[in-house]
Amino acid sequence: MLPCEPWTSLMLGVATAGLYLRMPESRWLSRAVTAAFALSAFLMGLLLVGGANLMTGVLLGLAAFAAQMLAALILTHGLPVMDRIHLGLAQQNGITAVILALAFERDFPGFVAVIAPAILTVNLVYVLANRISDTWGRRRPLPSTPQ
Repeated sequence: MLPCEPWTSLMLGVATAGLYLRMPESRWLSRAVTAAFALSAFLMGLLLVGGANLMTGVLLGLAAFAAQMLAALILTHGLPVMDRIHLGLAQQNGITAVILALAFERDFPGFVAVIAPAILTVNLVYVLANRISDTWGRRRPLPSTPQ
């Protein structure tokens, strides 16, 4: 087991508190998440001075996207097809991956060099796949409603 700094256990406490505590106005939460993502992406960029491992990162990103799609399709069995597709194509903005990459870089040099391209790949595939899905969804006829 890896040695754990005392402050790192606070991350679990903050994450757990986030499950129960909600800010009264979602605008502030959205701004805070956007600012945290920008700051963490900047910090990760500082660690890419030595370059990025593009091929490994792209493969990891594609695998992560495929795993999300597969898990969503399995877990949403019984829902309408379009709902299953949209849930399979859903993804977060990558802030957790960025924070984890920053945390692991100290113990595993080169970690960020793989994770940064993976995050970029997941986001690019997300945009492309959702555009294709939206275009395909608009071309499909709407199911008729029973009268």
